Amino acid sequence: MGKPKRERTLADNEARAMTRMLRVSPRKLNLVAASIRGKKVGSAIADLTFSRKRIAQDVKKTLMSAIANAETTMTWTSTTWWLLKHMSARHL
Repeated sequence: MGKPKRERTLADNEARAMTRMLRVSPRKLNLVAASIRGKKVGSAIADLTFSRKRIAQDVKKTLMSAIANAETTMTWTSTTWWLLKHMSARHL
C-alpha cells in the first residue's frame, strides 16, 4: 500500500534549496543573489565568502545545501555546475 511515488518537479539537471524566515529585506537579498546569478559555483561561493553583506552567509548556506541536494540526486561533480535558476526573496 502506501502513497504513490510523486513525480519530480525539477528537471534531471536541476537542484533546489529553500531558506525560510530570513530577517532581511527582499531588496537586500536580491542584491546579493543578483551578484552571483549566472556564475560558476566555485566563483559564487568565493564571492559569498568574502562579501561584506550580512545576508551573504545565509545565501552561501542555502547554496551549499542546493549543492548537497544535487550531489545526492545526480552523479555530476560540483566543478561543472552553473547557477542558472532564479534566486529571489519571494514570500518572506
